Amino acid sequence: MYQELKYYLTSLKSLIPQLSLTQVIYKEGTTIGQVTFHCAQSANYWVRVVMLGQSFKRNRDAEFKDIPTPEQINQSIELAINACSELERANPDLDEKLAKPIMLMPVNIEAKTKLDAFIHVLAHTAEHYGELFQTTR
Repeated sequence: MYQELKYYLTSLKSLIPQLSLTQVIYKEGTTIGQVTFHCAQSANYWVRVVMLGQSFKRNRDAEFKDIPTPEQINQSIELAINACSELERANPDLDEKLAKPIMLMPVNIEAKTKLDAFIHVLAHTAEHYGELFQTTR
């Protein structure tokens, strides 16, 4: 099951050479590079912190303010792919309740279990991958 997230992250990494990282993709000025970096940082956070109980330093605001280099994006994606491998090895009980439910915005739904968290990060990663893939067409 965790292979699906790893698949989207690996596909995202292979897509980078085809992307114009400085191209604005959202009306508020967010670039393709920022979305790509955000996607990897988000996956790292959800897998490492929420599902594996590890620490991971993340500055979500900076993901949309700073201009990440291709090297930073690739490193973040590699870290997220490695997190997926760790998750696979750990094979957590997906029915396990989270210490504290997490409100998922903008859908206003609570993630209460590790399965909820995994579905969220998988859907989030797939959504952004689809958006970025469309820019190459």
